[in-house]
Amino acid sequence: MIVHIMLRVKNISKSKIFYDSLLHTIGYKIVLGKDDDLFRGYGPKNDPGFEIVQEDRLHPANSNVHIAFKVLDKKNCQFISSNGN
Repeated sequence: MIVHIMLRVKNISKSKIFYDSLLHTIGYKIVLGKDDDLFRGYGPKNDPGFEIVQEDRLHPANSNVHIAFKVLDKKNCQFISSNGN
């Protein structure tokens, strides 16, 4: 199960406008972040499954895409760790 996806964006203000509208169409709402924050989380109910964050000097946009998976137990986690590249 995917827990959440985080994207770094060049312009958080423009990205908020775009993703607010887009994700509303699939039932996601703003669940984290305020209008003046450099971060926003979206999801159904209070679960931020999709997040955007303003790029910075060390983390430019379109780099370090963060996807978090939920595993059932430690055995599954070890399988993923040992079979990843």
